[in-house]
Amino acid sequence: MSDDQPEPTRRDGHPIVWGLAAMIAVVAVVGGILAGGVFVGTKALGLSGDPVATEESTAGETMVVPDPTETDASPTDYITLRDVPEKPLPSSSFSETPEADGTITLEAGQSSVGAMETINLSGTYPAADDGTALVVQRFDGGGWAPFPDAGSPITATVNSGDFATFVLTGNLGDNRFRVVDPDGDVESNEVTVTVG
Repeated sequence: MSDDQPEPTRRDGHPIVWGLAAMIAVVAVVGGILAGGVFVGTKALGLSGDPVATEESTAGETMVVPDPTETDASPTDYITLRDVPEKPLPSSSFSETPEADGTITLEAGQSSVGAMETINLSGTYPAADDGTALVVQRFDGGGWAPFPDAGSPITATVNSGDFATFVLTGNLGDNRFRVVDPDGDVESNEVTVTVG
């Protein structure tokens, strides 16, 4: 080597220290950039968090506190709940064992349907025992007949005084349905459903 060239600086002695110093410098630069971006963004969006209200920020806001007024009513001072007068209990018609109504009430879920669309039939029969089978009937040809005309008639089974079933028909026009309890000779009201 010649004497004219300076000797290179050696940093081989402490590579961990130099690595940590470089990492701290990079974190400081990146953190400063991110902090500046957040500051500029919050100012641009108006999220500066300045808690001081200005005339511009409160313009148009009003608060009205009504003036107190005296009332004519004189309060009753109750010292304990024992002094509060008891209100009479309303009379009740509740019964532990309600009387069973001997009628069958029938409702149709639809008032009109297309041909072969579902017609939901449901109702109540409080006097019936659980498992009682009610027969669905349709008014046809001047009288009531089990529905459908051929095969086993559709039935609805009573459970806790309620029943439900459904029927399908292609008979266009007004169709009148009812259910009957064949064992008790009890008939429901009739419902009319328009098919077509």
